[in-house]
Amino acid sequence: MGKNTARWVAYVLGLALPLFVLSLTAVHILYRINVRPYLEFARDSQAKNLQAYLEDINYLSRFELLRPRTQGTTDAGTVLNAKVFWAPKPEDFRLTHPGAAKPIVPPPIREELLRLRYEWMEKSFKARRMKADLSFFDHLRNFDHWNIEIGSPIEDLTKAHLFIPPVRLPIPEVSDLLAAAKLRLMQGDINKDSLKALSDVRELARLLLTTESMQMVLAGLAILDEERMAYRHFVDKGVLESTAWSPVDRNITRRARRAILATREFLHLWTPEASIKEIFLGVNLPPGFCAAANEAFPINYSLRPLLEPRLIFELSLRNEYKVIDSVFERAQSGCRLRYLKGLAEADAFDIDIPAPLVLSRIPYSRKVFALRLSVLNFGGFDAYK
Repeated sequence: MGKNTARWVAYVLGLALPLFVLSLTAVHILYRINVRPYLEFARDSQAKNLQAYLEDINYLSRFELLRPRTQGTTDAGTVLNAKVFWAPKPEDFRLTHPGAAKPIVPPPIREELLRLRYEWMEKSFKARRMKADLSFFDHLRNFDHWNIEIGSPIEDLTKAHLFIPPVRLPIPEVSDLLAAAKLRLMQGDINKDSLKALSDVRELARLLLTTESMQMVLAGLAILDEERMAYRHFVDKGVLESTAWSPVDRNITRRARRAILATREFLHLWTPEASIKEIFLGVNLPPGFCAAANEAFPINYSLRPLLEPRLIFELSLRNEYKVIDSVFERAQSGCRLRYLKGLAEADAFDIDIPAPLVLSRIPYSRKVFALRLSVLNFGGFDAYK
């Protein structure tokens, strides 16, 4: 009986070992074809654009408006979060703080503004029949930051420990705020209060830059561009002295936009450690850091159960997670990140891997599918071309 058992063990091992080697070979081939080329491309893109990005950071640090500011004493969210329209609405979840029932600027008016394209200020007379309640502008200068995570749909999600990917997380509808800014500037032309209109819109842009939301921060920069176009219109029309207002130069908003997007593209698990430390663990935080953290960490941490564990011969990413954890610690001390912190404390991160459940969860192949998803999330540096 002992000899038979030994013989069967030998047969099983003789069969299992080749299958194990064959499986590892298949996983390695899958990695070389579907992951490594994209990973090498992403890291190469980071390396090529690092110097230009660092130059942008240094240049933008001179402008107070663009310096990271997320803390303060007077929160615009106490007023705005209930007045603005939030989208998208979470499915099968009852919100306690749903925000406004409808957008500030009705969709038909937003569509008309879009059709005006670059002639929206030249055709400001059209705003006479565009009805929208823009009274929220009157309160903006009373606040020094805008927290969208209190008294809002995000607060409800935080309390429920309900994970929603960043791209589907409800935020104040950006297109609505952009349209409201345009409409306020057009009304400034009609009502001959150009300076007040410029000031109101600047206050909205300033607060948007403090929201810790990537879409809203970029919307703040877009509104600064709208403000500058309106300023040029007012000066050319002769209703405003050129020295009466100082718009933000196009070169500043252009470099700020590409730098903020780049901040997100450097905050990946597989970014070289030296770059992570130089960008995120230095004395000063880069522009858009808190917004980038809110986008990057849910993905990085959702993939952690697949990427961090390691069996023999399996790819190890423990050091990468150790480095990214240090960035998260830095973010917790410099940003609000209320929703993100709540998810981390409850270990509520989750993600759908577009692959068969068995292959995306078992050792060895799980690294391939998780890394593939992580690399596909890389947006690139198109603005630096």
